[in-house]
Amino acid sequence: MSLGIQLVVLGDGAKWIRNWFEALPIDNKAMILCWYHLAKRCKQELGSACHDKAHRLSIQGKLLTQLWAGKIQEAVDSLSALRGQMRNEDALDTLINYLENRRPYLPNYSKRSRAGLWIASNRVEKFNDWSVAARCKHKGMKWTAQGVAALASLEALSRNGELEVWRKTRTLRVFRFLCKP
Repeated sequence: MSLGIQLVVLGDGAKWIRNWFEALPIDNKAMILCWYHLAKRCKQELGSACHDKAHRLSIQGKLLTQLWAGKIQEAVDSLSALRGQMRNEDALDTLINYLENRRPYLPNYSKRSRAGLWIASNRVEKFNDWSVAARCKHKGMKWTAQGVAALASLEALSRNGELEVWRKTRTLRVFRFLCKP
């Protein structure tokens, strides 16, 4: 029975996140590479691969337009065609491999954006920054990983309107996903 709920993970492209996501025993799941992190990585690798800023900008605009539209193979083919025109072909290969390894997580960002769906992890990251800074970064404070996780959990409960229920019952509402056996 499907409840129509899908787990969507917005990741920064790190291998450990991809491995964790793939190992989740959930059928109805999707992972998306955050647009901000994708664009940042493309700019970074092109900066290393290209001769100068003007060269990078001439390639970067076309590449990001292709990726924004979900045209991953077209983007990879365009980059591959630049071989021999780059200052650093190893950096070009690094970018191509980066895109190839993350292909399943590269959606049509334009379509998702028009539909009002998340394409970047900035809100989640800002929440994490805020909750840690607000609770843990005072002069002289030191926290264990478990302590920070506990505070972050309490803050998430509060923002989700579930803190009072948790305080009274020490239970949380159960999210059911269609799990693999």
